Amino acid sequence: MRGARALAVAALFPCAVGLSQSVIRPTTSGAVSASLVFPADEHTKTSLGGSVELEFLISRSLSAGVVAGHWSGQSDFDKDSTETYVVGVLTHRWTAGRLRPFVQFGGGLYFVKFQFQSRNRFAPEEKDVVGGGFAAAGLDYALSKTSALETKARYHLVSDVSGVHPDFLETQVGVRLFF
Repeated sequence: MRGARALAVAALFPCAVGLSQSVIRPTTSGAVSASLVFPADEHTKTSLGGSVELEFLISRSLSAGVVAGHWSGQSDFDKDSTETYVVGVLTHRWTAGRLRPFVQFGGGLYFVKFQFQSRNRFAPEEKDVVGGGFAAAGLDYALSKTSALETKARYHLVSDVSGVHPDFLETQVGVRLFF
């Protein structure tokens, strides 16, 4: 009987050690953000938008992923101006405790919809797909091991279309979840 107890205790030891190990670090994260957008186009007013992100951890501080975003702004013409983008992104985060600064760089496709021809209210609404990229700086505040509040500013450089400058500054606040 004594040998059976010793064997049972010995069998429980690996289980106890396994349970005491730290949880595996998250390797994927997703974010949802609301945006305040400042368009470079002089005919489009400051507007609201948003984006979603999915990133995969490459190293302790570097991740790669994809961002999809959209904004729509009232113009001084009849129709609103809109931009939708799908871009690849690289993010470098510094691990400084709960408050973590980061920088982002990315590029991809921008789907722009403005009144292009001669920029008058009777011009037809035109759509175009152009290339562009962005640079961003931000800060996230870890709420837990699996979530963070995030704020950032991104400047998007987008190829001009028929004399329209679709560049914009996007300021964002959002939530990031780590999986």
